[in-house]
Amino acid sequence: MIYVTVGTQKFNFDRLLKYIDNAIEIGCIQDEVIAQIGYSEYIPKNYKYYRFIDKDQISDIVDKSRFIITHGGSGNIIENLKKNKKIIAVPRKSELKEHVDNHQFELVNKLSKSNMILKVENEDEFLECIKKIEQFNPGNIDSILDNGKKINTIISEFIKGI
Repeated sequence: MIYVTVGTQKFNFDRLLKYIDNAIEIGCIQDEVIAQIGYSEYIPKNYKYYRFIDKDQISDIVDKSRFIITHGGSGNIIENLKKNKKIIAVPRKSELKEHVDNHQFELVNKLSKSNMILKVENEDEFLECIKKIEQFNPGNIDSILDNGKKINTIISEFIKGI
C-alpha cells in the first residue's frame, strides 16, 4: 500500500493527485493507494481517497504502507521519517497557487540533500522516484533532530545568561 497526503491547509494540490493517477494508468504504480486529498478539486480516478482522515486511521494506514507520498509539509515528513518510512516529497508551488510561497522547497531540498527523502519537482521526476523507491535507503532522522535539540539547548543557555 502507498499512502498519499496533501495536508489540511486550504489549498488544492491537484498536480500531485494527477501525477498519481497517471502513474497508475501507465502501470508505474501497481500498489493499492489511499490518499488524503484535503481541499483539492481534482477527484482521483484510480485510487481510494478521503478528504480528511482522523489521526488514528492515518497511523494505521502509514504503518501498513510501503512508502509515503506527501507535500512538503514539515509535520508529515518528520512524523513519517520517525516511523522509518520512505518518503517521496513534492513541494507545493506558489506560482500554481498551491501555497502562498515556496517555503516547502527549503525543507524538501535540505532533507533531500541529507538523503532523508526523495524530492520531486515535476511529473518525470515523480515517475523516476517511484521506480527507485525500493532501492532508496533514507538516512537516520534522529541525527537531524538531535542537532535541533542541541541548538535549542545552546540558545536557552545563552538567553538565561543575559
